[in-house]
Amino acid sequence: MNKKEIDNYPKYAITDTGDVYSLKWAKKRKLKPQRASQSKKGYVQVRLFNQEYPKGRLQYIHRLVWESFRGDIPKDKEIDHIDGNPRNNKLSNLQILTRRGNTRKYNKEAHGYYLRDNRDEIIEDYKKLGSMIKVADKWNKSTTAIWRTIRNLTHKRLAGGKTAVGIYDENLKDEFTAN
Repeated sequence: MNKKEIDNYPKYAITDTGDVYSLKWAKKRKLKPQRASQSKKGYVQVRLFNQEYPKGRLQYIHRLVWESFRGDIPKDKEIDHIDGNPRNNKLSNLQILTRRGNTRKYNKEAHGYYLRDNRDEIIEDYKKLGSMIKVADKWNKSTTAIWRTIRNLTHKRLAGGKTAVGIYDENLKDEFTAN
């Protein structure tokens, strides 16, 4: 078990297993993680104090582990729990993925498949059934999700809560691909 001081929080240390310790006292104290109330996924966090945050700041433990042992998290990446357990914050259980990669992994785990991996089959269903509504019923998805998959479109969230439509795969060109 490796232990490092947490950057910007000089009176705290973290282990590569996700345990956070306060070093303010003569005997170090292990902090009790709390479930993040704003997180639907069940992530855990701890409140850390420093001069910049005298009233404390909540920090996700998985992010603290990654940043302490691997470095900064790029802006376009996310930390993923390999085993899907948001309470298992061991360094060996964390990986860095793009948002798309993380969503793809989640959908495969939750539904057993990723819609875009079945695009050819969905197109065949559309040709056979003749309606996106019927295809959506068969796949138990929204007609919008089926339409986006067939048309090779994706939505991206922009700053300010706006969304933009983009091409999912630039190399894909067929009769159904959006112009």
